[in-house]
Amino acid sequence: MLRNGRSSTDDRVDQLIHDIEQEAIAEGPEAVAALRSLDSQFHIAGQLLALRHRRGLTQRQLSELSGIQQADISRIECGETHPTTVTAKRLAAALGADFGFYETDTTGKTVPVESTSIKAA
Repeated sequence: MLRNGRSSTDDRVDQLIHDIEQEAIAEGPEAVAALRSLDSQFHIAGQLLALRHRRGLTQRQLSELSGIQQADISRIECGETHPTTVTAKRLAAALGADFGFYETDTTGKTVPVESTSIKAA
């Protein structure tokens, strides 16, 4: 059941992540560092999986929309591989999402980083 665009599975995953973070904090700095390392390794995988689920798509459906092989989507979601920039852009477009770099501005709002033109020296 969806509440505010979120399912009870989303809530359980959020709670699990919170519990793991609290356990790492309790164990000390080495555990926190190890958790951060894992987080960076699986960050894209988690985002892809969450967004695909929110859109109600199977891997096969996302494959058809993006032109990316279903097996490749599975490997990305499992954290076995990282997508190339081209693959990430195609998946994002198929999911109706933006792909790029973002930063937090002075008001705390997340905004896309604007590219600058490269000038010859």
